[in-house]
Amino acid sequence: MNPRQKTGLVIFFLGMILFLGQEFPRFFSIVRDYLTFPIILMLIGLFIILANRPPKSKEPEDTEN
Repeated sequence: MNPRQKTGLVIFFLGMILFLGQEFPRFFSIVRDYLTFPIILMLIGLFIILANRPPKSKEPEDTEN
Protein backbone atom coordinates (compact mmCIF):
# COMPACT_ATOMS: atom_id res chain seq x y z
CA MET A 1 0.00 0.00 0.00
CA ASN A 2 1.54 3.27 -1.05
CA PRO A 3 1.39 6.52 0.97
CA ARG A 4 -1.36 7.97 -1.21
CA GLN A 5 -3.62 5.01 -0.47
CA LYS A 6 -2.88 5.25 3.26
CA THR A 7 -3.73 8.96 3.24
CA GLY A 8 -6.96 8.21 1.40
CA LEU A 9 -7.92 5.65 4.04
CA VAL A 10 -7.30 8.16 6.84
CA ILE A 11 -9.44 10.80 5.09
CA PHE A 12 -12.17 8.19 4.45
CA PHE A 13 -12.27 7.08 8.09
CA LEU A 14 -12.33 10.67 9.36
CA GLY A 15 -15.22 11.42 7.01
CA MET A 16 -17.02 8.28 8.15
CA ILE A 17 -16.67 9.34 11.80
CA LEU A 18 -18.04 12.80 10.99
CA PHE A 19 -20.94 11.28 9.01
CA LEU A 20 -21.84 8.87 11.80
CA GLY A 21 -21.62 11.76 14.23
CA GLN A 22 -24.37 13.52 12.30
CA GLU A 23 -26.53 10.39 12.11
CA PHE A 24 -26.13 9.45 15.79
CA PRO A 25 -25.52 12.76 17.58
CA ARG A 26 -25.82 11.51 21.16
CA PHE A 27 -23.41 8.61 20.66
CA PHE A 28 -20.78 10.61 18.78
CA SER A 29 -21.14 13.96 20.55
CA ILE A 30 -17.82 13.57 22.37
CA VAL A 31 -16.01 12.62 19.15
CA ARG A 32 -17.51 15.58 17.29
CA ASP A 33 -16.47 17.97 20.03
CA TYR A 34 -12.82 17.00 19.64
CA LEU A 35 -12.70 16.50 15.84
CA THR A 36 -12.54 20.12 14.80
CA PHE A 37 -11.18 21.22 11.42
CA PRO A 38 -7.68 22.16 12.73
CA ILE A 39 -7.37 18.80 14.49
CA ILE A 40 -8.31 16.96 11.29
CA LEU A 41 -5.75 18.97 9.32
CA MET A 42 -3.06 18.20 11.90
CA LEU A 43 -3.87 14.48 11.81
CA ILE A 44 -3.75 14.40 8.00
CA GLY A 45 -0.47 16.33 7.96
CA LEU A 46 1.07 14.07 10.60
CA PHE A 47 0.00 10.99 8.68
CA ILE A 48 1.44 12.35 5.42
CA ILE A 49 4.75 13.05 7.15
CA LEU A 50 4.88 9.58 8.69
CA ALA A 51 3.66 7.80 5.54
CA ASN A 52 6.27 9.40 3.28
CA ARG A 53 9.26 8.04 5.15
CA PRO A 54 11.73 6.41 2.77
CA PRO A 55 11.50 2.62 2.86
CA LYS A 56 14.20 0.79 4.73
CA SER A 57 16.51 -1.27 2.56
CA LYS A 58 16.10 -4.99 3.05
CA GLU A 59 19.77 -5.79 2.50
CA PRO A 60 22.37 -4.31 4.84
CA GLU A 61 25.11 -2.37 3.12
CA ASP A 62 28.61 -3.82 3.27
CA THR A 63 31.07 -1.31 4.68
CA GLU A 64 34.06 -3.65 4.60
CA ASN A 65 36.21 -3.77 1.45
